[in-house]
Amino acid sequence: MLLNDLSSSVDLRPVRYQFATVRGDTYDDNWLVIDGTVMTPEGSWSFADPCLLTDEARQVSAWLRAVAAGTVDVTEPDAEGELSPDTWFIEPVVAFSLAHQIAGGTAVIRFHLSLEAAPPWRQGGQG
Repeated sequence: MLLNDLSSSVDLRPVRYQFATVRGDTYDDNWLVIDGTVMTPEGSWSFADPCLLTDEARQVSAWLRAVAAGTVDVTEPDAEGELSPDTWFIEPVVAFSLAHQIAGGTAVIRFHLSLEAAPPWRQGGQG
Protein backbone atom coordinates (compact mmCIF):
# COMPACT_ATOMS: atom_id res chain seq x y z
CA MET A 1 0.00 0.00 0.00
CA LEU A 2 1.49 3.31 -1.08
CA LEU A 3 -0.17 6.50 0.13
CA ASN A 4 1.29 9.91 -0.59
CA ASP A 5 0.73 13.60 -0.98
CA LEU A 6 2.95 16.35 -2.38
CA SER A 7 5.48 16.18 0.47
CA SER A 8 5.18 12.79 2.19
CA SER A 9 4.68 9.12 1.44
CA VAL A 10 4.20 5.89 3.33
CA ASP A 11 4.68 2.55 1.64
CA LEU A 12 3.70 -0.52 3.70
CA ARG A 13 4.09 -4.01 2.25
CA PRO A 14 3.74 -7.46 3.79
CA VAL A 15 6.92 -9.24 2.72
CA ARG A 16 6.76 -12.61 4.49
CA TYR A 17 5.54 -14.47 7.51
CA GLN A 18 7.61 -14.00 10.65
CA PHE A 19 8.51 -17.70 10.76
CA ALA A 20 9.60 -19.60 7.64
CA THR A 21 8.05 -22.86 8.82
CA VAL A 22 4.60 -23.54 10.20
CA ARG A 23 4.86 -24.19 13.92
CA GLY A 24 1.30 -25.38 14.43
CA ASP A 25 0.29 -22.35 16.49
CA THR A 26 -2.48 -20.40 14.75
CA TYR A 27 -1.36 -17.24 16.53
CA ASP A 28 2.41 -17.42 15.93
CA ASP A 29 2.00 -18.79 12.40
CA ASN A 30 0.08 -15.69 11.26
CA TRP A 31 2.48 -12.80 11.98
CA LEU A 32 3.37 -10.79 8.88
CA VAL A 33 6.62 -8.89 8.54
CA ILE A 34 5.70 -5.44 7.26
CA ASP A 35 8.31 -3.57 5.24
CA GLY A 36 7.79 0.18 5.52
CA THR A 37 9.36 3.11 3.75
CA VAL A 38 8.46 6.59 4.95
CA MET A 39 9.39 9.93 3.42
CA THR A 40 8.49 13.22 5.14
CA PRO A 41 9.84 16.77 5.01
CA GLU A 42 11.66 15.95 8.29
CA GLY A 43 13.48 12.95 6.84
CA SER A 44 13.15 9.44 5.42
CA TRP A 45 13.49 6.03 7.01
CA SER A 46 12.51 2.42 6.61
CA PHE A 47 11.67 -0.48 8.88
CA ALA A 48 10.80 -4.15 8.74
CA ASP A 49 8.90 -5.65 11.65
CA PRO A 50 6.47 -8.53 12.31
CA CYS A 51 3.78 -6.11 13.45
CA LEU A 52 0.51 -7.33 11.90
CA LEU A 53 -1.42 -10.54 12.11
CA THR A 54 -3.06 -11.72 8.88
CA ASP A 55 -6.51 -10.83 10.28
CA GLU A 56 -5.26 -7.34 11.17
CA ALA A 57 -3.98 -6.84 7.61
CA ARG A 58 -7.52 -7.56 6.41
CA GLN A 59 -8.79 -4.96 8.93
CA VAL A 60 -6.51 -2.35 7.34
CA SER A 61 -8.03 -3.12 3.96
CA ALA A 62 -11.57 -2.89 5.32
CA TRP A 63 -10.79 0.39 7.13
CA LEU A 64 -9.32 1.94 3.96
CA ARG A 65 -12.42 0.91 2.00
CA ALA A 66 -14.62 2.50 4.68
CA VAL A 67 -12.56 5.71 4.48
CA ALA A 68 -13.00 5.74 0.69
CA ALA A 69 -16.75 5.22 1.14
CA GLY A 70 -16.92 8.16 3.54
CA THR A 71 -18.14 6.10 6.49
CA VAL A 72 -15.21 6.76 8.86
CA ASP A 73 -15.35 9.78 11.14
CA VAL A 74 -12.49 12.24 11.26
CA THR A 75 -10.42 11.76 14.42
CA GLU A 76 -10.37 14.86 16.59
CA PRO A 77 -7.98 15.49 19.48
CA ASP A 78 -9.25 14.56 22.94
CA ALA A 79 -9.75 17.07 25.77
CA GLU A 80 -5.98 17.11 26.42
CA GLY A 81 -5.19 17.70 22.74
CA GLU A 82 -3.92 14.14 22.15
CA LEU A 83 -4.71 12.22 18.98
CA SER A 84 -5.47 8.52 19.17
CA PRO A 85 -5.66 6.21 16.16
CA ASP A 86 -8.99 4.95 14.80
CA THR A 87 -7.58 1.54 14.18
CA TRP A 88 -4.72 -0.13 16.01
CA PHE A 89 -3.39 -3.60 16.49
CA ILE A 90 -1.85 -5.98 19.02
CA GLU A 91 1.63 -4.66 18.24
CA PRO A 92 1.52 -0.86 18.60
CA VAL A 93 3.93 -0.29 15.70
CA VAL A 94 1.52 0.99 13.03
CA ALA A 95 -1.94 2.49 13.41
CA PHE A 96 -4.18 4.79 11.39
CA SER A 97 -6.66 7.61 11.81
CA LEU A 98 -8.58 9.86 9.48
CA ALA A 99 -7.29 13.45 9.59
CA HIS A 100 -9.59 15.04 6.99
CA GLN A 101 -12.24 14.04 4.51
CA ILE A 102 -12.13 16.38 1.53
CA ALA A 103 -14.98 16.92 -0.94
CA GLY A 104 -14.62 14.76 -4.01
CA GLY A 105 -13.63 11.63 -2.12
CA THR A 106 -10.09 12.57 -1.16
CA ALA A 107 -9.05 11.61 2.36
CA VAL A 108 -6.07 12.61 4.46
CA ILE A 109 -4.93 9.62 6.49
CA ARG A 110 -2.75 10.00 9.55
CA PHE A 111 -0.19 7.26 10.15
CA HIS A 112 0.76 6.59 13.76
CA LEU A 113 4.21 5.00 13.74
CA SER A 114 5.93 4.01 16.96
CA LEU A 115 8.59 1.71 18.37
CA GLU A 116 10.37 -0.03 15.46
CA ALA A 117 8.51 2.06 12.84
CA ALA A 118 9.20 5.45 14.42
CA PRO A 119 11.66 7.85 12.79
CA PRO A 120 15.19 7.06 13.92
CA TRP A 121 15.40 10.42 15.66
CA ARG A 122 12.28 9.58 17.71
CA GLN A 123 12.77 5.87 18.43
CA GLY A 124 10.61 4.80 21.34
CA GLY A 125 8.15 7.66 20.85
CA GLN A 126 5.03 8.26 18.81
CA GLY A 127 5.82 9.30 15.23
